[in-house]
Amino acid sequence: MNALTQVTDADDSTYLASFTSDHNGNITQVDERMGAGTQQNPYNYLYTYFEYDDLNRLTVHKDKRYVAAAAASTCG
Repeated sequence: MNALTQVTDADDSTYLASFTSDHNGNITQVDERMGAGTQQNPYNYLYTYFEYDDLNRLTVHKDKRYVAAAAASTCG
C-alpha cells in the first residue's frame, strides 16, 4: 500500500515515530518515543489516535502522554 510506517530524526537519534493507517489510507495512530532509554534519560511516549467517519472526515483526535522520571542519584 506504500503507506508511511515509521520516521526517525537524523538530528535526534533518540526519536522514533510509528504510524498505523486504516484501509482508506487515513492515519489512525501515531506512536512517538523520545529519550535514550537509559536510567538518566528514560523513554517518554506520546500516543495519538484519530478516528474518521464514512466519508473519511476526521471526527476524533485523542492523545496520551507518558513522561518517565529520571532515576535520582544518591550519595552515600
